[in-house]
Amino acid sequence: MRKPKPRVLIDTNILISGLVFLKGNEHKILKLAEERKIVLVLPEFVLEEGRLVLARSFPGHEALLDAFLTSVEHSASLEGNRTVSFRIREGELICQRLCNFTKPANP
Repeated sequence: MRKPKPRVLIDTNILISGLVFLKGNEHKILKLAEERKIVLVLPEFVLEEGRLVLARSFPGHEALLDAFLTSVEHSASLEGNRTVSFRIREGELICQRLCNFTKPANP
């Protein structure tokens, strides 16, 4: 049985920086998604904000997000049993594994 791919929740800053700046750690995270090594968790509000930021701050780059989304596996929620978070600290990519993620119970 194959192990499930780690699910990585990223915020708008990581998404935009990874799309626009190709040499940073943020881009490395997006490359992992393109290589199908991880599944990105992208809530709808992150995608909406990403589109607004691209249009406002990087005119002409708006199509990058849609092109990227068609090339990667992504989800809008944290459902699943495993997630991985990445933090950028002092120029290094640090990976923290958070095992046995459980979805909060519905009230």
